[in-house]
Amino acid sequence: MIQRSSLFALALVVGCSSASIEGTLKDGLTGAAIVETRIVAKSLAEDAMMTCKAFEGTTDAEGKFAINDVCTGTAYSLTIMDDTWWAPELGEIADGGIQGLTIEAWRNGTGGGLFHLAGNEFQSVRTSADVKSDPIMESDTKVRYPNTVPKQVTRIAVGEYLVIVSPESIENLEIFPLIKSGERHFGDAESTVTKDPWSYVGIRFTDDTTFEEVSAVIDQSKVTEKQAGDRAGRYIAGDALPAGRYAILAPKGKSITIVDFGAEVAEAEVAEPEPEAEADAE
Repeated sequence: MIQRSSLFALALVVGCSSASIEGTLKDGLTGAAIVETRIVAKSLAEDAMMTCKAFEGTTDAEGKFAINDVCTGTAYSLTIMDDTWWAPELGEIADGGIQGLTIEAWRNGTGGGLFHLAGNEFQSVRTSADVKSDPIMESDTKVRYPNTVPKQVTRIAVGEYLVIVSPESIENLEIFPLIKSGERHFGDAESTVTKDPWSYVGIRFTDDTTFEEVSAVIDQSKVTEKQAGDRAGRYIAGDALPAGRYAILAPKGKSITIVDFGAEVAEAEVAEPEPEAEADAE
């Protein structure tokens, strides 16, 4: 049995007086206030009394918040109660609280993949098509291409962002220009495949055997990357790449995502199935 004197001593350790946690929550990309968002403080002391376990506050129109009457004798962790916001640099709040805290939060997802950030809208970018490939004639190189191109392609306009979420997605996904070409022939001397005009991943053709590999030119000054623990985000501004159409896929990926950057792409490809291959008679 715990004697009364022991209970009194425990109360002196955690909860005998109160403090506050006050600060401002803002968007790490834009600096704008994040409003009407709950922030919860949870005690890090295992022996904290129930009345000291958790407190919360809500940001106002200027992003300011106050979590009052938190207990002394324990540090606290802060959690933004919106999974689409992530504060990678936020550490624990020491015993005694804090005033004047600035929290920079970033739009992020709990899973991985691609997201479109436009103002307050943060939406997943869906996979566009399956990846196909064919051998380029008189070459050891295979060209990759989408089997279809959707009628509506996500456009990352100036002032918006493509967000790559999770360490795995950032490491594996690559961005390539998606380049139009006229009718092409693929294969070898024994079996040749004819394809109607289409678009190809990172390959610019002069003719069936003459081509160059083309990389996406990304202005790294307009790319921001954040990582903490098992979460990460790469934020690519809409003007970080020259205006045009791009393909995003992993080196051995079986699916491809098509996005436009900058202004609307002129003469964008329409959504049609991949043309049927026709073998040329030799």
